[in-house]
Amino acid sequence: MKDIINDLYDINVLSFIKVSDKTYRIKSDENDYVLKYIDKANLDTIIEKIKVLKIDTILLPISNKYGEYVSKSNDYTFTIFPYLNEEKTSLNDLKLKFYLSELASLHNKTYYHLKVNSSFFKDTYEYIGSIIDKEEEKINNYMNVIEKKDYKSPSEWLFLLNYPLYVKAIDEANSSLEKFKKISYSKSNVRMAYCFNNFDYKHIFLKERMIIGVDNIVLSSPVYDIFYILSTIENNDIDIKNYYVKYFHSFILDDYEKEWLYSLLYIPKLETSEFEHLNIINISQSLNKLKSSYDIIETLKNINFN
Repeated sequence: MKDIINDLYDINVLSFIKVSDKTYRIKSDENDYVLKYIDKANLDTIIEKIKVLKIDTILLPISNKYGEYVSKSNDYTFTIFPYLNEEKTSLNDLKLKFYLSELASLHNKTYYHLKVNSSFFKDTYEYIGSIIDKEEEKINNYMNVIEKKDYKSPSEWLFLLNYPLYVKAIDEANSSLEKFKKISYSKSNVRMAYCFNNFDYKHIFLKERMIIGVDNIVLSSPVYDIFYILSTIENNDIDIKNYYVKYFHSFILDDYEKEWLYSLLYIPKLETSEFEHLNIINISQSLNKLKSSYDIIETLKNINFN
């Protein structure tokens, strides 16, 4: 691989440091780089569109001697990126603010309306409905177990006292899903855009004002991009709704997209464990995420776009 990289990129590789199964840090006699093995066939197309649209906050791979961003050798397909140094402090609040701002820009610059067949929205409705049903069953089963106990642990009392919140959230999710159905079933197109559909603070570099992960970009509904941030974020100290305001002002959601998003955000997530201390943590995190969901939903509902 050293010879291949030297030939294609004129980089004198000194060593490889494994970061993950598909990612390696390259030490060279000049700069450091990142080697990433990929299996995405259309990455070149995505990169070219990002360049044409002048989206300069997404880190792109360097091109090889043939002007290609994706290199192939034997059975390997890979990219080479500049290496960026991580910030020594977390700065998660600033990272989230920057990410949401750039996400709105990415969605605005890349969206278009795609014609879909009559089953698209029906399948989406049924998919979300199945998630709601699964979570409702999990919550009710846990409630049934607790009710039968003479002695209840602190975590079980915590769940029991907040059970009405879970029930209400399930009802709200189903209500929004029905509104989504009513609006969307008459539509023949859906708005799609370039989306990361994942979120990781480690992918955001404030000093360089860069986001890594171009190989993760897919064509999807922006609704899922917005939803996945809250699904993966773990820092409950951040008042997340304030960071969504600018996004919602910048990328204006249609009515069907709002109900689509609400139906996902309202769904409570509950994981239980046989260990009491983990149950306390899991239920607390579940309730915090539920509160953040309500905050985001109310923020969007109260925005005046006039």
